Amino acid sequence: MSTYDEALSPRQVGEGRFRITSDPAYHLWRDSFVHGGYQLAIATRALAAATGRPSPATLTAHYLDRVVPGELDVIVEVIRAGKHATAVASIEQDGRLRTRLTATFADQASAVGLDHVEVSPPDAPAFDDGDLRHGTTATSYHHFVPSWRQGSSGFLDRAPSGSTEVVARYRRRDGDLIDAAGLALLSDILISPAFEGGLAPFGWIPTLELTSHFHRPEAVHAEVIVRLTMPVATRGYVTEDVDIWSADGKELLLTGRQLALVRT
Repeated sequence: MSTYDEALSPRQVGEGRFRITSDPAYHLWRDSFVHGGYQLAIATRALAAATGRPSPATLTAHYLDRVVPGELDVIVEVIRAGKHATAVASIEQDGRLRTRLTATFADQASAVGLDHVEVSPPDAPAFDDGDLRHGTTATSYHHFVPSWRQGSSGFLDRAPSGSTEVVARYRRRDGDLIDAAGLALLSDILISPAFEGGLAPFGWIPTLELTSHFHRPEAVHAEVIVRLTMPVATRGYVTEDVDIWSADGKELLLTGRQLALVRT
C-alpha cells in the first residue's frame, strides 16, 4: 500500500490540472467505486496547491457520477485570489465529469474575532476501550485506525442499537498528525446512522451533496473524535450532520452536512 501522502497527493501535470491513480484502500463494494471522502481529500490537496493556501475554510462537493478505480484528473480554476481565495475543482475520469467542488481558502491560523461554540463534544471512550473489532471489519481504510463507541456499530452483527448517532475515534496508522486533507476524508468516513438506527438495510447510501466548514484546520492532531447524526430522513433522502473534535474534546475542528439517498 502507498503511504498517506502518496495516496492523497495528486501530482500536477499542467496549469490547474492534477492527476492521481486511486489508492486501493479507498475502493469500496468489491472495487466498484472510489470512496467519496477520499475524493474530498485529494481535491483538498489540489485546491491548496492551486490557491497557495494550506487549508480550506469551506468545501462543498456535488457527486454527479461514481468514480471508479483507476486514474483520475482534478482540474482546478481559481475564481478569486486575495485574503479569501475561492476555487472550483472538477474530478474527471475518462473525459467525463464525476464530481464538482467549490472551496474557499483563508489564513485561519492568524484570524482573530468571536470564538463561540454551542455544540458539545460527544461522549467517546478512550481509544483502547472502543470497538476495534468493528473498526477493522467495517472499513477498508489503510491509513486510519477507527475505534467505535459501543452502540455505533451493532448493525454489523445484525443487532442495530436504534441510535441515529454513531461515534468513533480515529488515528493515523503511521502515528503522524491529521491535516486538512485528513479532516476532509474523515468528514465522510463514518457509516450512515440509517443502518444503526434500523431505518435501512446495510448497503450503499450515495451522497448527493456534502458541505464541510473547517474551523481549525491548522490545529492538526494525532487523534480525533468523529460523530455522525441523522436529523432528517424523508422520502428516500437522509440529512446527516458530522462534527470532528480534538481527542480531548476541547477543539471543534470541522462541522458538515450532507444529503444522501437511501435505496431500500
